[in-house]
Amino acid sequence: MVQVFFNEKKMPTKFENLPFELLLKICNYLSTEQCFQAFSNLNSHFNSALNLANYSIDLTSIHYRTYEQIYDRQIFPHHAKQIRKLKLSNNLTFGLLERFFNDYYLEDFHQLRSLTLINPTYMTLGAFAWILPKLEQLEHLAIESCSAYPSNFFHSIGSSSSLKFCFLPQLELDDEITFQSNIEMLSITVDNIGILLNLLSMFTNLKYLHVILKSSLYDDLPEIEQHVSCEHLENFKVNILEKSSIQFDEIEYFFQQITFSKLKSLSYNSITHSLDHLNISKWNEILQQNLFTIKQLNFFIQIPIQSYSTTEIQSHLKELQTNFALSSTFSYAINSTHYLIYTNNYPKRHYHLSDVNDDIDLNTSEFSTINSLTLDTRICTCLPSNIKHLQIQIDPSNLSYLLQDCSKRLLSLKLIGLPDHLPILPNLKEITIQRLMFNLSMTKILLTCCPRLQLLTFEIDCLNQFDAILEQLRKLNQLKFIRIFSRDTNQTWNNWINERNELLKNIKHEIRNVFLFLWL
Repeated sequence: MVQVFFNEKKMPTKFENLPFELLLKICNYLSTEQCFQAFSNLNSHFNSALNLANYSIDLTSIHYRTYEQIYDRQIFPHHAKQIRKLKLSNNLTFGLLERFFNDYYLEDFHQLRSLTLINPTYMTLGAFAWILPKLEQLEHLAIESCSAYPSNFFHSIGSSSSLKFCFLPQLELDDEITFQSNIEMLSITVDNIGILLNLLSMFTNLKYLHVILKSSLYDDLPEIEQHVSCEHLENFKVNILEKSSIQFDEIEYFFQQITFSKLKSLSYNSITHSLDHLNISKWNEILQQNLFTIKQLNFFIQIPIQSYSTTEIQSHLKELQTNFALSSTFSYAINSTHYLIYTNNYPKRHYHLSDVNDDIDLNTSEFSTINSLTLDTRICTCLPSNIKHLQIQIDPSNLSYLLQDCSKRLLSLKLIGLPDHLPILPNLKEITIQRLMFNLSMTKILLTCCPRLQLLTFEIDCLNQFDAILEQLRKLNQLKFIRIFSRDTNQTWNNWINERNELLKNIKHEIRNVFLFLWL
């Protein structure tokens, strides 16, 4: 919508003469990249707005040339003090995190409130722990890392006077904590229930806790003698890993050691071989004696289908549905590997639909919150419109019909092959093509049907054909990342790259075994 601005004499005014406050609001509304592309070096009025605006920067999905031309040359060297949110990743933008930490001093970002690091190296984590005390405004920290954390890293995080929210799901606590913390919201992995009790006793300001329990402490339960008062905790989420082998007796014991004053919501997610986690009498006792303040229980139990018969599972489900102490509606489903028992208010986002499901209607309200689906069956004829992420593990003959209701909302698609009659997918950002070698004719399908594609993953069996394919794929204006799996037995990626210096000019690339990653 185009708007005409008028001055006091009701005469139209130029956009460049807008009030300074309005320009600042426009800068805060647009992305940082859009601000600098639109207004940089137009005149002193616009430059002043750029110099005073606050910026939120997400570099997890960005063109390599955009980073070089805008962020590396303009924003980070001259506007570091204005950045409030920063998100950096080594995932697809490989090497970006290390490049940033080598080129810039994070302590120069004086107004930084929120920082997200995805797949940082061990050395980067160590450097960040040393810098953290100097980031006096930092309140929100999220780190997604599969690498080991340096020793005392969590001590640096927990001792920060400014941090309030910490998302550290892969960081594993396996030693007793000896310091107190001001953190109010925390997501973390804990080795066992003993460490969890210790965490709650030291982090007394927690209002939200999401914990992943890693292993059992069953034999040591009688030795644990500590009672913990949680005066502020309102939302508690527990994920129990299947490999943990945690007995439900440990869960009972844990709740017996805690006094919750303000707990409103409990989310309980367990992958288990034991039906004790569905024991109605034990759950009712815990609810009445230890969790009497909660208003909502979100419940999601997964049990391997080889462990019990359907009759046994349905018997426990009936007990839950009829005798549960809280007013909750329980549902039941089966996928190819597990029985699923869950409350309908559980924020279930993914569903695996396979041939073992009988008469599943995905258009019922039960599936209204599901936005991710794995399809491993031919009985499904049409998908609900709320599906955004889809994985198809069969070769569907009716793909256009299958996607007709969700095609406009679909964001990612993983499928076998690439049909000639792929429907128009106007918002699709990611596509993975499996079990079919990519060829030049497929680029035409993507150019026609996927105008906003950002990430493409495929397989190829002749590297010499990739030259022409890459030239065509670069016509997809929004394409930023390509991952190619080589099945070529005659040539390696190293040999191919050595002969393509001109083709790969201005393209960041990295080889990982038989994969070539391109950052365009």
